[in-house]
Amino acid sequence: MSASVVTAPVVVAATDITFVRGRGGLTGNWQTTGFAGREYSKVYHSEGVNWGACYINTNEQIFGCVHSSNNPTVQPNNAYARGHCMFGEDNLTTIWNCHTTQP
Repeated sequence: MSASVVTAPVVVAATDITFVRGRGGLTGNWQTTGFAGREYSKVYHSEGVNWGACYINTNEQIFGCVHSSNNPTVQPNNAYARGHCMFGEDNLTTIWNCHTTQP
């Protein structure tokens, strides 16, 4: 007779990270430095200002962009990629933050 040991699966939650932040008036593209399994890419900004939350794949191509003036703007899909945010034109007093996850 042998005994069986049953263990529950281990679920590791991803950590939310801020990969860039700024204060209004900037336009451009920002991304994380490395590739990883991402749960989302998002940017917190002023309501009514258009931003894009995207990914960059291992071929250095931007993909999966969600452009919105909603705060936050969120790309909600999982991807093995770098987190990416783009083209904010916030007012001069607003602080904006780009977030993604890392395992």
